[in-house]
Amino acid sequence: MHSSCSTCVDAFANGYMHDNPTANRQDYIDNTLMKTNTAFSDAEFETYRSGKSHNWLDEVISSGFQQNHSVRFSNETEKNNVYISFDYANIDGLIGDSKERNIPVVSMRNR
Repeated sequence: MHSSCSTCVDAFANGYMHDNPTANRQDYIDNTLMKTNTAFSDAEFETYRSGKSHNWLDEVISSGFQQNHSVRFSNETEKNNVYISFDYANIDGLIGDSKERNIPVVSMRNR
């Protein structure tokens, strides 16, 4: 079946239960999903039954990592009001090699 069989079955069963909240979930799985090609093709059933299915979700999902750092400085005198901010964000994503880096600098001076 598409990725992990149990993941696909759960997704279909959850959708079915959402639309039919009083239905028997396990009965739907056993007698509809796993015995008919309502959701899966014959080729997908054959692959699953032969033990050759592969969990593609495990291939693309990983643990994410995020770090944030901030430094702020402000000073106010009778003549000036100064505010400076340095922020750094580093995010390594959950999907593949997705990454985000953000380094905004804000500087304001009034009066």
